[in-house]
Amino acid sequence: ADRNFTFRQAFDVSAKRYVKLTDETMRDIEIAPDGRWAVGRDTRGYIHDHKRPAADFYRVDTTTGERTLMFKGQQTGGHVFGITPHGKHFLYWKDGRFNAYDLEAAAARPLGNGSPVSFVDTEFDHPGPKPSFGITGYTKDGTGAIASHKYDLWLLPLDGSAPKNLTNGLGAKNDMRFRFVRTEPTDPTEHRAAGPRGTIDLSKPITLSAYGQWTKKAGFYQLASGETKELIYEDAAFSVPTKAANADRYLFSRQTFVEYPDLRISGPGFADAKKITDANPQQKEYAWGRRLLFDYKNKDGVKLQGILAIPDDYKPGEKRPMI
Repeated sequence: ADRNFTFRQAFDVSAKRYVKLTDETMRDIEIAPDGRWAVGRDTRGYIHDHKRPAADFYRVDTTTGERTLMFKGQQTGGHVFGITPHGKHFLYWKDGRFNAYDLEAAAARPLGNGSPVSFVDTEFDHPGPKPSFGITGYTKDGTGAIASHKYDLWLLPLDGSAPKNLTNGLGAKNDMRFRFVRTEPTDPTEHRAAGPRGTIDLSKPITLSAYGQWTKKAGFYQLASGETKELIYEDAAFSVPTKAANADRYLFSRQTFVEYPDLRISGPGFADAKKITDANPQQKEYAWGRRLLFDYKNKDGVKLQGILAIPDDYKPGEKRPMI
């Protein structure tokens, strides 16, 4: 891999000038969508058998190749979110907070204006700093990032001002996890550097997936005009709906322990779904059984859950072999 490694460089067509962006000291680089700035990583000195990966990060001027040190020893992996689709900021996670580096001003600032809301994944049980729940996307106008809380979605202005709970605390109140669902492909005009975290137009209705932490229910909600409305929420699991190119119709699957995930077609509300496949007819030949969800506490008083799978012919009070 080292012998075949390709160094990414630039050529200024109008000036007929070659610009060196990477070399042996800094192999990895991310180019902003508009091409003005880039961010490179120097991983030398951080390659280790058991420590978590890290790197020194540099802002790179693509017109000259000049490098400016952004920060040293920044943990990578899920702690770096990259350049925003608008090419103005570089987002990363440090000291339990989201941070934005202004590429034009060459300055970093923590996001959230000191808000007490925590985006730390406290249940992360591996060595090293605990990560966040991640960045979902960015506003269409480029002024904010949309961050995932354990349950809710929050708007974090990139100027460092106070955050806003987009789902109005409904998730935390009901132990329900909301996540953005992209039912249509990312705008082709957006640069692929944004990856799955493209832009989200909050002025239009958007679809959210919903999952109950303790009920295990799932479904979809709609966020529109600052209000969160339930569309469908059932004792079932759903795939991500895919919208038709030229119609307000959606394709998705629904499944339970008993119900095979056949394909369904529906309108935007999902409740009027019609099953269009029967991919597992042989299930009718078997006594399939059903499942029961139950709550309990361990010896430390921590709330836990379990599932019992019981046969269809089970009668209350019967003793059956089980694991």
